[in-house]
Amino acid sequence: MRPDSKPCINNEIFNQFSKSYSGLSRMCEAFDVTDGPWMSQLVDHYTSQLVSFAEEADYEILSNPFQAKQAGIDLSNMSENQKLENALQPMVDLYGKLNQASKRQLPGMEGESNENSKLGANLLALQIIKVQFALNKFDLCDRFFKDLYSEEEMPKSWRVNVSYYKGRFHMYSNDFVQAQRHLKNALELCHDQGLVNQKKILKYLIPVEMNKGNYPSPDLLRKYDLEQEYLDIVRSVTDGNLAALEKAMNKNQDSFIQSGVFITMERLRMVTLRNFVKRVAAAVQAEPRLQYKEKKTQI
Repeated sequence: MRPDSKPCINNEIFNQFSKSYSGLSRMCEAFDVTDGPWMSQLVDHYTSQLVSFAEEADYEILSNPFQAKQAGIDLSNMSENQKLENALQPMVDLYGKLNQASKRQLPGMEGESNENSKLGANLLALQIIKVQFALNKFDLCDRFFKDLYSEEEMPKSWRVNVSYYKGRFHMYSNDFVQAQRHLKNALELCHDQGLVNQKKILKYLIPVEMNKGNYPSPDLLRKYDLEQEYLDIVRSVTDGNLAALEKAMNKNQDSFIQSGVFITMERLRMVTLRNFVKRVAAAVQAEPRLQYKEKKTQI
């Protein structure tokens, strides 16, 4: 860094905090430490701070690349979320240590495992899953979903988040049955007054439900301020109007791409065509003059 240049403060904070996080990871290798009831909350808070500092560091570089270059940061091979990517591996390493500790038996309590480590591993797994989604990299998600311990015993807020991300994961895998199940579970667990979180869940549940032939009412869309995104699409699909669907899709394309539902929404073309065929068949059935009659040829 040049003597007259300003340092990238957020990047320096992230670098120093990463060293502190590595120290926490080494500390958690000791069994008597991971057995403490305070351990899980510390791991969750420390990880939240690490992710927050990483996001701030990435934003600092993107918003002022010249200053970052002056501070000696090599931008040639950096991604937009480089610091967040750098934060992921230490989180995965710490999860492995907590996962191992959770399987050890407590001294004098044969047959019982370390519940505090299990809680810490569950909280950390959710943090890792969130980062994976932020990076649009889902290769580790399935592993962490399968490794979760005693989900029903976890706090409701944690279960809402896990069901929400499970639903999104299955939606991206085109498994709409599982996506529907988990997203509906997240919505049912969500607090009655949590309209912001309910809207967040519905932005993914509605496309999944429409692909299964279930359409939201105008009142539901109005309640959660989702009319602009979905009302015209619902009308187009139910009417079997492919041209209107294309127009509505183009109008909201950027929003759908940003939220990650664009591919799921594109599948509605086939649903729209199916509804169009149904409407034509119903019209023909109702009007005898339109029905095909086979003419008999006399010999």
